Amino acid sequence: MYSNGYVPAYGSENDQLNPWVAATQTGYQETWNNKLQANATLEQSLNFITKGLKFIGRYGFDTNNYQWINRKKFPEMWRAEQNRASDGSLVMKKIKDEQLMTQESSSNGNRKEYLEAELHYDRTFGDHIVGAVFKYSQDKTIDTSQNGNDIMQGIDKRHQGLAGRFTYGWKYRYFFDFNFGYNGSENFAPGHQYGFFPAYSAAWNIAEEPIIKKHLKWMNMFKLRYSYGKVGNDVVGDNDQRFPYLSTFGASGGFNYADIGQKYEFTGLSYTHYATTAVTWEIATKHDIGIDFSLWDDKFTGTIDYFHEQRDGIYGARNGEGAVGRAGRDYVRGFDHRREVISGFMPHLRHIGTEKHV
Repeated sequence: MYSNGYVPAYGSENDQLNPWVAATQTGYQETWNNKLQANATLEQSLNFITKGLKFIGRYGFDTNNYQWINRKKFPEMWRAEQNRASDGSLVMKKIKDEQLMTQESSSNGNRKEYLEAELHYDRTFGDHIVGAVFKYSQDKTIDTSQNGNDIMQGIDKRHQGLAGRFTYGWKYRYFFDFNFGYNGSENFAPGHQYGFFPAYSAAWNIAEEPIIKKHLKWMNMFKLRYSYGKVGNDVVGDNDQRFPYLSTFGASGGFNYADIGQKYEFTGLSYTHYATTAVTWEIATKHDIGIDFSLWDDKFTGTIDYFHEQRDGIYGARNGEGAVGRAGRDYVRGFDHRREVISGFMPHLRHIGTEKHV
């Protein structure tokens, strides 16, 4: 504070607050954040049908509500001129008028429900290890505030799907895995709502080969693996656009229909979004080649991966008149490596290679 009680300003015209004023004289904020997360799980052994079979059911209900109020004010602020008055007092220049208390507030929230039902099967037959999972799932999410008058934003986002996984291993030496997902989203037009996304993987643990176990006993694990798979994304555009297969309209400028010297103006409609029923899942195709190793009684372990991911059908808009739809392509590739020394300290390392957009 200046000796005369004035609040000093400093800096440029758009940056006038000193730290004390900013911390104590500009108002305050109140926030409320309420969360509820509830889960119920049922697990039932089905060994009476066949050994290794069980059922798992889950139901979840989550809510999140967040509100805030900002109350803002600013004091009158002054700056002392370079030269003093003839009596030695400060010559003051007003930089900013006082701003009385104002208020702004907002809120957001969402609610989610989900249901899962799974069948698990795990069994070992001598040297053969067999496993399977079959899963049904559905969920819905809705924004409970800030939807305004947009009817589309007030509709649940819903998904439904089936998924399965089948695994086979022999003597902890050879491993095969198949996964699939058959997923549906309400965000696409009928006939384009469901997508099938398979994945495959195979691995060979060389360290379990008899000749290696006999002559290279320091090699506890040396696994070569490869995987290939597809995953889907139903989020459309940067703003998570709802129902891109439906056209939307807005009011356009006036139209005059009248005799000369008279005026009868009518408001028309124009497209604000051109529909395209062909929009469907954005698909990422992934490849991974990797090595996992553990040496010298697990004192030195590590993982090395080369990966390649390509995404097709990325939603985009034409530069000009016309419809929008899945158009773009994006791919990422590179290396990922981690290693650890148990007897000392070595941080995990990672390097991601190149990324390209088409």
